[in-house]
Amino acid sequence: MTPKRTQQLFAAFPDLYRLHKEDATVSAMCFGFQCGDGWFQPLYRLSAAIEEAARAECLEPNSPAWPKVWQVKQKFGSLRVIVEIDPVPGFDPRPLERTIATLIEKAEAEYLNTCEACGATGADRVGGNKYRLDFPHMNWVYTLCPACAQLYMERKLRPYSS
Repeated sequence: MTPKRTQQLFAAFPDLYRLHKEDATVSAMCFGFQCGDGWFQPLYRLSAAIEEAARAECLEPNSPAWPKVWQVKQKFGSLRVIVEIDPVPGFDPRPLERTIATLIEKAEAEYLNTCEACGATGADRVGGNKYRLDFPHMNWVYTLCPACAQLYMERKLRPYSS
């Protein structure tokens, strides 16, 4: 994700992404969002939903039990979001953890239908799969719309750029 979009997410959800200031021994968020800008809006919605779920559990953003994102990355053409909740006496994190896991699972389905580069809906491919391409020269799987896939094949586009 570009630095501009990365900073927008950090600014909108500073407590959720508070680990981005830590080094790699603490969190992979120091590397930013390891995906394309096309997933900015779905990631923004997911971040807002995670914070809403935490508030529903009567947590405050400055609480030690407030969820924190450890890593956001693209893997196998889908987005992976790893969230931690620190144990705090008197707070059972399991209901919130289950809620967040459900939110992430639903969001992953959206990412599989969204172009990682531009945010457009992906096109159907043989076998009913979305336009997920395995590019031999990169050994990587991306979720791209037909237009971005063509640009990528012509090496005019790199979906994930930090």
